[in-house]
Amino acid sequence: METKKLAHQNTEAVVSAFQQKKTPEVWGEIYRRYDERLVRFCLKMGLNYEDALDMAQDIMLKIYGQIYTLKNPNSFESWLFRIAHNACINHLKYQRKHSIEPLEDLDSIASVDTLESLLDKEMAAQKEHCRMTAIIAELPPDIKRMVQLKYLDNYSVKSLEKIFDLNESAIKMRLLRAKRKMRLAYHHRPIMAG
Repeated sequence: METKKLAHQNTEAVVSAFQQKKTPEVWGEIYRRYDERLVRFCLKMGLNYEDALDMAQDIMLKIYGQIYTLKNPNSFESWLFRIAHNACINHLKYQRKHSIEPLEDLDSIASVDTLESLLDKEMAAQKEHCRMTAIIAELPPDIKRMVQLKYLDNYSVKSLEKIFDLNESAIKMRLLRAKRKMRLAYHHRPIMAG
């Protein structure tokens, strides 16, 4: 399916096309349509800007690996935002449970309008096409496997510790670095002609 044609397809058709054949072009269209919306959603759920970017990336990786389980492409959007809602709630619970820093004064917290303005600038700089498959393929083999197991196959960190013979801290750090590399590669990858 040509990239220009994809832009004019409804979401159901694009999701269905991706379920049938996972191509970078079709995934890029899904990513283009929902990445910014996911970041905005995470911001409205109470995440800070950096966490919202990370969370959107994590959610996109998760749905990339699980989209085949969606029986009705018509329900993609509600499925996606249900996953996003649950991920944000879990993240906020984790932060509350592990937070040792006092809350900032309300005056020092940026307004949603300011955050959305920053988000608009960030998203405007993004490329039109998602190159997620190529970016993952460019990771070193062991990191690529770790990312795939964690985000596409939903392996726990404990399972990854056993597979890679590393401790929890090392696994989490490698995954964090991989996400940062992927985000950086995505933002700096040239736009491909459709």
